[in-house]
Amino acid sequence: MSFKAAAQRSVDSIFSRLGEDATFTATNGQPLTVRIMRRQPDEIVDVASSRIHVETDIFLLRVAEVALPKAGDMLQTDTESFVIQGEPQREQHGLVWKVEAYLHAP
Repeated sequence: MSFKAAAQRSVDSIFSRLGEDATFTATNGQPLTVRIMRRQPDEIVDVASSRIHVETDIFLLRVAEVALPKAGDMLQTDTESFVIQGEPQREQHGLVWKVEAYLHAP
C-alpha cells in the first residue's frame, strides 16, 4: 500500500470516529453531505497597543469530499450555519482542508 493510500485511510478513520455530519454548499452549487471536524481555538489579536481576545471557528474538511472550498461557501451543522472566510489551506499531504468560518445569522 502506498503512503498516500495509507494516509487517506487514516484520515478517513479519524473523520469517521471524531467528525460530525454537516452540509457543505458552494456559492453556486448543490448541497453536499460531508464529514467535518470542528475546532474552536481562541486567538489573541494585537490591534494598535491593545490585545483583543477573539473566538474563532476552524473546520477541517476532507479534500476527497470538497475539492475546492472558497470564501462565501456555507457549512451547516445540526444546530448552526457558518460562512467560510479567507483562503482555505491544505495540510502538508493534501488530504485535508483547514478553513476558517464565522457564524451565519439567518
